Amino acid sequence: MKRYKKKNFDQIDILILLSKTALFFINFDLININKIIKNQPGYIMKNISAIQELLALSGKPGNVPVDLMAFFLYLKKIKRLEKSGDNFNAFAMSTDEMEWFSEIIEHMIGYSEKDLRFQIAIAKWDGSEQINHWSFLEFNFIGSQNPPSLDILICDPLGFMQSLVLANLLSNMMKFGILSKLCPLKIYIPVDILQAAGRTCPYFVTDSISMLSNQNKYCPVYDYMNTHQQENETDKAISTLKSFRESMSSFVEEDLDDVYSFDLVVGHLPARLLRTKHSVTDLENEVQNSAEHRDEIVNSKGETAWVSISKNLFFVKDRTGDNKYRNMRVNKKMEKLGENVKEISSTLNSEEDIQLFFEAVHRHRLFSLEKLIGKTAKTFGYTYS
Repeated sequence: MKRYKKKNFDQIDILILLSKTALFFINFDLININKIIKNQPGYIMKNISAIQELLALSGKPGNVPVDLMAFFLYLKKIKRLEKSGDNFNAFAMSTDEMEWFSEIIEHMIGYSEKDLRFQIAIAKWDGSEQINHWSFLEFNFIGSQNPPSLDILICDPLGFMQSLVLANLLSNMMKFGILSKLCPLKIYIPVDILQAAGRTCPYFVTDSISMLSNQNKYCPVYDYMNTHQQENETDKAISTLKSFRESMSSFVEEDLDDVYSFDLVVGHLPARLLRTKHSVTDLENEVQNSAEHRDEIVNSKGETAWVSISKNLFFVKDRTGDNKYRNMRVNKKMEKLGENVKEISSTLNSEEDIQLFFEAVHRHRLFSLEKLIGKTAKTFGYTYS
């Protein structure tokens, strides 16, 4: 293995090249994976086989487990560091981890004194435990001011109503009403439908998170949504949340306020974040025919919004065999990611590779978010374990 000179990347000590596309960063203050890897005959091969089975789920529609999503985010971070050196703070979790996540956010509000922005890929299983669905969140915490403030973007790729349902689920666990008493809090709900159908939600999420992580270089999402609020959809959101509240009539009003008393912003996403949209008609109306957005620069290549979108528009056959004009950006991203992961999978052959994989996953699970927040905390009160 070839070792490279240390780079000035945050929290990165050594860069090891496994293959052209397989880049792994090691940080030795992570958990000691050697404690996990047992020294037993055949154990290494069994673990490599298990990792390869997990990685084989990549690059195609279907279920993506949380650890695999974390690995996707890791690869996105590698690409970002190579390209620009910008921070990429994104983490994967399941709704089963909401209690722990809620504690992390409360500690951030109570003890962090620095600004922090991070993205969350969140998975929810259906009732049958057969299918998982992915959505994305962003937390924009301003801890350098007194009092601090927090903006939370909640987006389900399937659209506005699904995002509201997710917001309701999150607030039942996190208690947005209580958080609003700790600091000024706004919940942002997009009105946009990104994903028309299918099982590609994990790839909508990875692409959206990648764009969100450096969106401030282009059009800050919260400024944009505040100035592009949609009155009709805001009324629908308030009415929907009210119906959710009324369905919980057995609870006392104070407890319901803890869940439902918070400020809400409902509006469109900036044009750059609309580039994943399946619907070409929507993209033509909202971007191509918009004097405001058509010529907006959306990437480091200097491409305008419509130029970036139009190169991914193709006729494809739908499930009924009919030709449909669709935006295939996410599908192309999915296939490319699958190819990269397949090449990585083919290089796995040692205990060291197992350790590298688990460290990569660990970097983008809640353990590492907790650690990141701990490093922004005051010297008293909260410390991460």
